[in-house]
Amino acid sequence: MARSAPLPPQQEQWALSFGPFLLLRAQKLLLEQETAVRLSSRALEILIALTERAGEIVSKQELMAQVWPDTVVAENTLRVHVAALRKALRDGEAQARYITNIPNRGYCFVAEVRRVPLRAATGTLPPGNLPPRLTRMIGREEAVAALVAQVPQRRFVTLVGAGGMGKTTVAVAVAAALAPAYAHGAWFIDLSAVQGGPSLPAVFAAALGLANPQAETGAGLVDFLRDKHCLLEVDSSEHVIDALARLLEDLLGAAPMLQLLATSREPLQLDGEWLHRLPALAFPDAAQQPISAVQALGYSAIELFVQRA
Repeated sequence: MARSAPLPPQQEQWALSFGPFLLLRAQKLLLEQETAVRLSSRALEILIALTERAGEIVSKQELMAQVWPDTVVAENTLRVHVAALRKALRDGEAQARYITNIPNRGYCFVAEVRRVPLRAATGTLPPGNLPPRLTRMIGREEAVAALVAQVPQRRFVTLVGAGGMGKTTVAVAVAAALAPAYAHGAWFIDLSAVQGGPSLPAVFAAALGLANPQAETGAGLVDFLRDKHCLLEVDSSEHVIDALARLLEDLLGAAPMLQLLATSREPLQLDGEWLHRLPALAFPDAAQQPISAVQALGYSAIELFVQRA
């Protein structure tokens, strides 16, 4: 999928407003009065490219190079996606005009575009319930960096490792780093105390702060998440794998903007699941020469042991 260059951190909390629409560039999301507008990734990239240069003519060659950077496409492909974008914006209805075609030159976004703070535009910053980090993370910086890069590219990632390896710490750090990119936030779903599969929807609903009893059913949860752009960090999944896999399959099928990051001692065996195996922390080789205490602290496993002693 084509990806626009990320905004600098200081710009990530801004949105572009035009007509009844709000474009959250960093979150790759178009809202109409707080309801997500369903667009293909290509159409959304075209919209981003045009609104970034509102009032200017953007050539077809420029658009195709930005939206399909590694693929050669015909102009007809661009026209199809522009037409779909116009339809989603209801361009031309009730005298609303957004995108005009300049013959033999390209396209121009003609509506007035305003840059507004995300807090003012949506009423709040992205929500969530991620637990705070109580201790310093040791030896997992590379894993966090890799997952921060991988999770946005995939709908469902499972962080797999033995018990006590720090999967939750890594997953929460990843979710916290990515939370600003999700219009409806990043949420921590703790399954460690769940006794059986039938209670899973209620656990999800409680974590999401839903008071409606209907949301505590599988169908109700699916309905609530259907138009949400959010990341769910589903923690400690191994003891309810079968029931959880069925629920997550339903959620992913019904909520196209939902992304999942799970932690488990074993894979969930769900179609589309992408595994990231968490390795053990580094520790001295028993066969090597004796080392000093200072040298031992250079190994993350020893450093963590000392921190928790």
